[in-house]
Amino acid sequence: MKLKFKQQAYQTRAVESVIDCFKGQPNSSGITYRMDPGVTKTKQAKLFDDSGFKNADIALTEDQILENIQEVQRFQNLPQSGSLVQSKVSSINLDVEMETGTGKTYCYIKTIFEMNKQFGWSKFIIVVPSIAIREGVYKSLEIT
Repeated sequence: MKLKFKQQAYQTRAVESVIDCFKGQPNSSGITYRMDPGVTKTKQAKLFDDSGFKNADIALTEDQILENIQEVQRFQNLPQSGSLVQSKVSSINLDVEMETGTGKTYCYIKTIFEMNKQFGWSKFIIVVPSIAIREGVYKSLEIT
């Protein structure tokens, strides 16, 4: 059985909107992983540099990101944010909301591929509310 994905214009706009939030971010695909040097944990802790275990830092200022987000919001006729939503863990928190059955899984998988292509990012975390949805997402990742 072969699956065919039909590209919907609203899905493409959603992906482009996320990418546009980071307009101006340079591509930093140089560091993708770090090999374990094979030393003991105590020595490894001193030698450990996490640069290979994360995406490159965002080079844009918070004001630039907010301006990009506001531009996306204006284009989509959405209320504009006055500031970035921050938490203890991150200085930038973004939500992408879509109705049930509109292809969210496809959209965020496509967004991941586009972010890798545009910015060189290769580390992503997908959070889902249930085991059933996690299995569906896993299957979607397998077939795409």
